[in-house]
Amino acid sequence: MRFFRFFLALGIALFASQSQSQSQSQALQELSVDGPLTARHFARFSSYQSVDMSPDGRYLAVSARLDGQAALLFLGLPNKNLVYGMRFQNDRVAGRINWVSNERVVVSLAYQEGAADAPSFTGELFAINANGSGMRYLFGTSAGSSIGTRLGGPEPERGFAYLEAPILDDPDYALIRVLKNTVRTAAGRYYDESFTSLSRIHLLTGKRSEVASAPVRDVSRYFADTRGRVFMVSGTGDDNYEIQTFWRPGVGDWQRLPFKATVLKPIKLSADGQRAYFDAEYDSGRECLLEWTLPTTATAAAVPPREVICKPDAFLGTVYFTGDDRPYGYNGGEEKGVVLIDAKPPEAQAMAALQAQFKDQLVYPQDATRKHDKLIYHVYSDRNSGEYYLFDLAKQEATFFDAVQIWLDPERMASVRHIDYLARDGLRIDGYLTLPPGRGDKNLPMVVLPHGGPIGVRDSWDWDDDAQFLASRGYAVLQMNYRGSSNHGDAFEKKGFGEWGGKMIDDITDGARWVVSQGIADGKRLCIFGASYGGYAALMSAVREPDLYRCAVGYAGVYDLNLLYAEGLGSKKASGRLFWEDAMGKTAEVRAQQSPLTYISKLKAAVMIVHGEDDIITPLSQAKVLRKALDAQKTPYEWLVKAREGHGFVNEDNRVELYEKLAAFLDKNIGKK
Repeated sequence: MRFFRFFLALGIALFASQSQSQSQSQALQELSVDGPLTARHFARFSSYQSVDMSPDGRYLAVSARLDGQAALLFLGLPNKNLVYGMRFQNDRVAGRINWVSNERVVVSLAYQEGAADAPSFTGELFAINANGSGMRYLFGTSAGSSIGTRLGGPEPERGFAYLEAPILDDPDYALIRVLKNTVRTAAGRYYDESFTSLSRIHLLTGKRSEVASAPVRDVSRYFADTRGRVFMVSGTGDDNYEIQTFWRPGVGDWQRLPFKATVLKPIKLSADGQRAYFDAEYDSGRECLLEWTLPTTATAAAVPPREVICKPDAFLGTVYFTGDDRPYGYNGGEEKGVVLIDAKPPEAQAMAALQAQFKDQLVYPQDATRKHDKLIYHVYSDRNSGEYYLFDLAKQEATFFDAVQIWLDPERMASVRHIDYLARDGLRIDGYLTLPPGRGDKNLPMVVLPHGGPIGVRDSWDWDDDAQFLASRGYAVLQMNYRGSSNHGDAFEKKGFGEWGGKMIDDITDGARWVVSQGIADGKRLCIFGASYGGYAALMSAVREPDLYRCAVGYAGVYDLNLLYAEGLGSKKASGRLFWEDAMGKTAEVRAQQSPLTYISKLKAAVMIVHGEDDIITPLSQAKVLRKALDAQKTPYEWLVKAREGHGFVNEDNRVELYEKLAAFLDKNIGKK
């Protein structure tokens, strides 16, 4: 049971007015750790989104939520006293926080468009010192209004900026890349003007000068050493898919890498610019971590890369490095956590000790000082939504910082099983089964919960608000990584293209039938619920398998693919249209064949439609066109649409209402006998 109340004691006392403080305190008291589990227990967002440590270990920069509003806190160590804090406005959040010196951070602003997806970066950058001084808006169109003030700095300009890297040896400067706006030609065609340059920016004045220009259209990352010298750049070509990487010995012309793989992703350059690391995947499914020593001149003979470690099953995950940029472990996936490559470095020894301490949980490095003498670890599991620990390497001592959802007791949450099954064409699909506490594992009502995305996204063995809420109401929950999901290699992802309404739905159906065949789920009490693509999958599954599901819930879903192709995010860009064509179908006829709306007359399941009026990912027109079709055939449905909500509800009260109405809808259709 959790008793720690650091967030309440620190954040409320120093940030809210007296009335706000009382309101937040009362709300937290209502979310009793040992009282009845309410919808609000699961609807409330985590208190912390990130915790980042300054290079010298004197400060923490914490992205937090206070009274439902995003905030940035600076805490002094070791006492964790509040040094400075600020709130954001207009649904802005600190999307990414980068320490650029011992005192200063650069914040990449993001917009919490909805709960169904991660925050979307706005392209705005601002800098601030840990004590609140030196605040400077560096790039963007709003001149600081997103954070409640008009900040000093350059004039607003259009574009999208990324902080590429701090220049650690010259902390007044950093490297940023600026993506220019999409251009519309006289003929009405759209294209991305994306030969993105890299600039050196002064973090106090905002003045910048170009230092590199890429030979590839859509840059994903430049790689520089601590002096700001640029050695590599990677990006994609006009086809939007092939990753191309170029190198140079600090100056001169770019050259393609002298080695190849089916998929070759650069992941790190050493601080001195001498070594680069790559994630290489081959046609056989073999995946390797490669270490390459960069040639010292453009004409020097290249030394072939060294294979640090290889896996036959095409999943390497995140690679973790020591303070001197040597790989010591990687994310092994599922319940494995960090797998050590080299057990000798102090970071590896600390990881092994923490994994032994938290045997039934996952432990991952979150951040570290420049010397790696102090580190932050994130600990979580299927039942624990997350905790942060500070680790002193010299003392070999871990200190608990806080839990991200202090109102949830892991001991009361549902456990999650990792499962796998064969799809009808023989492809192995993995997934997760969440079982309601105290209900056994036989003949349960079940909710199928396909993830969004769909390509390159996955469900994992970790905390899931939706699954835990449904389990608390007595339902088993099935999640699966249908073809197209990530972490099974490039070939597995590509199997999802063009299969939105085809084999991906088969994978979902086959998973539901498999759980029923195991006796875990009652085949007469199944419902399917999903958000974004998951909402599409819910309705498409219900019309393709009208006798399998008793109810279907579409949340921010897609129901007419041609309408999405015309109105959805990115539809005015060549790259966006190319992606939609590859993912959904290249012709209007194919997209119609893959649309749930085409088969709506076959629907037997009860329907609930949930959407945000301001959704720009899947516009409200998707919900309206489904409602119109259901009205035309006099099919009843439940309707929950909220103003000022985007791609998934962000307002806590709206999330509570969604959960409560969802529970009532499920109880009515597949509840207890």
